[in-house]
Amino acid sequence: QGILVPFTEKLKKNPEIARAFGAPDVWGNASLEFAREAKAAEVRDGFYRLRQSVLRSRTAEILDQAPGPRLTYRSYQDLPQDDLLTLGRTVSAARPGLLVLGDEAARTLLLFSGGSPDCGKLVRDYANLYRGKGGGNAQLARAIFRKREDLDLFLDLIEKHLR
Repeated sequence: QGILVPFTEKLKKNPEIARAFGAPDVWGNASLEFAREAKAAEVRDGFYRLRQSVLRSRTAEILDQAPGPRLTYRSYQDLPQDDLLTLGRTVSAARPGLLVLGDEAARTLLLFSGGSPDCGKLVRDYANLYRGKGGGNAQLARAIFRKREDLDLFLDLIEKHLR
């Protein structure tokens, strides 16, 4: 007979085993869907924790470096604008002056300050000189440019304006 015991032999020893054949699926008919949803939730949670770790790291990088006289500029290719907004709000609350974060792919600048200088006024007054559009308020503004060169010229003008 060996190691393997046929089911008929097991049934002779324990007649209750036959009840398992008609047992309902514990997870219901959607067991595969449940597994997919659980895996998707695990992936979303992992992605969220990774994003938070990257934002903490980027925040520390900016705060650990000595600020410019009145302007701190960082450009990113790997952070979406929502994350740049979070990063900018965190850093500008801890550091005086103007913080400018760039989204290279979208040719967009986000300006942050405690209200001085007035970010919205800087964008309204100067972005259109370089074919840029945007707006905002004293603490936060956004400027979008058609070309990278226009963005660079705007940054240069802002830096000179703040001297």
